[in-house]
Amino acid sequence: MKLFSKNILLAILVLFFIASIWSIFSEQIKSAEEITISELVSAINGGRVREIAVEGEDLKITLRDGGLQQTKKESGVSLPETLKAYGVTEEAMKQIDKFDVRGPSGFLFWIGAILPFLIPIILFSKVVFFISFS
Repeated sequence: MKLFSKNILLAILVLFFIASIWSIFSEQIKSAEEITISELVSAINGGRVREIAVEGEDLKITLRDGGLQQTKKESGVSLPETLKAYGVTEEAMKQIDKFDVRGPSGFLFWIGAILPFLIPIILFSKVVFFISFS
């Protein structure tokens, strides 16, 4: 029984550590202001947008004053089509210095891809271990 309580304590500490790491990284992600597509269109037509980075369905917007914003685009539709549908003119699109299309990558991508499968496998193996040696 002593081994069981040590393992439970260890599992709780590991989960606490993972939750702490996750909260640190999620705070960095949420630093940009969340806006709507309509607000993005207004900013583009007003000439306030310097750069737009497309990461899947997410749009990371850098303003000329240094501000950061983010929004989501419609899935299955290209960004220029969406912006034209909302009334962004060709002249306003040309004022944007850079359009950048990025694929998902980095530490958070791999954590998001592996963690949903890894946690149940670890928990299942712990249960099997406890049942085997009880």
